[in-house]
Amino acid sequence: MSKYLELYVDQGTDFVHTLVLNDTLTNANVNISGYTITSKVKKSYYSSNVTANLVCTITDAANGVFNVSLDSANTANIRGGRYLFDIIYDTGSLKDRTHEGHFIVNPRITE
Repeated sequence: MSKYLELYVDQGTDFVHTLVLNDTLTNANVNISGYTITSKVKKSYYSSNVTANLVCTITDAANGVFNVSLDSANTANIRGGRYLFDIIYDTGSLKDRTHEGHFIVNPRITE
């Protein structure tokens, strides 16, 4: 079962959030060497349009650490509001959802 998160981003700013993939039974960090990690943001589960593709970067594979991010140019193009996201990892033989939740964009006043 995936972990629930609420990710907050300020519109028009750089966004980076660090996550760790760990085994739910042993709570040990999972070695994610060779994994592919992807993430999408949508307005609803049933939206055909993707609001954003989060950039997923493995930063410490041996300890299961990776970042999800969007640069300021991309966050500037997302209307303030509440969205949904999930994060999927693919080992080549197994695909699973690791995190899911709300992606909340706080509108900006100053540009």
